[in-house]
Amino acid sequence: MFTTANKGSRSRVARAAVFAVLCLALLIPQAANAAPITGELGFFSGSFGVTGGSDPFDLENATGVDFNGAIVVSSTGSFLANGVLPFSGVTLTDFTFDPFAGPVDPLWVVGIFEFALNSLTDVTQTATSLSMAGTGIVSTTVNVGLDATAFNWSFSGNNSGGTLQLFTSTSSPTPQPVAEPSELITLAFLAMGLATLGAWSRKYNKAVQQ
Repeated sequence: MFTTANKGSRSRVARAAVFAVLCLALLIPQAANAAPITGELGFFSGSFGVTGGSDPFDLENATGVDFNGAIVVSSTGSFLANGVLPFSGVTLTDFTFDPFAGPVDPLWVVGIFEFALNSLTDVTQTATSLSMAGTGIVSTTVNVGLDATAFNWSFSGNNSGGTLQLFTSTSSPTPQPVAEPSELITLAFLAMGLATLGAWSRKYNKAVQQ
């Protein structure tokens, strides 16, 4: 027999369960409304310069790079969707890579996007080539619903015929980390709470009908 006391007790339990589930939900880091920046961006320039060597063409002993501007040659994902089209102009910041004192913020700017180079992971120099790789953050200069996102960056330049006449640069997303164990545990507790609440609700409805 379902008494008024039992009904009140079950109602209090149900309310407590709802409160507990809501508390667990608040503990979970809430996903921002913004989305990560996706896609790849490629630059090209006909020329560039170097500093620190015996002359402006000494790639092997250079310690810095001077950009002479560049254009976009490829864009995908968020870049393309937000107006960064091939042949868009790119603003670049010259910097010293040996030693790298970073960050270089911004290293490049194109459209509403900018990239801060936070670290260099590789620098390779020969008499005819210079290449670099690093990591940093791409962000937007206006609010278009995109989060600042970790990106990889690479650069390559070549010496041909005694002049530095080729430079390419690309930026692509850095793989994002998986959820932290603590977040997974919290999600598991939330799922358990919802399942328990559902079970209590079914028992309550069944008791009311008897």
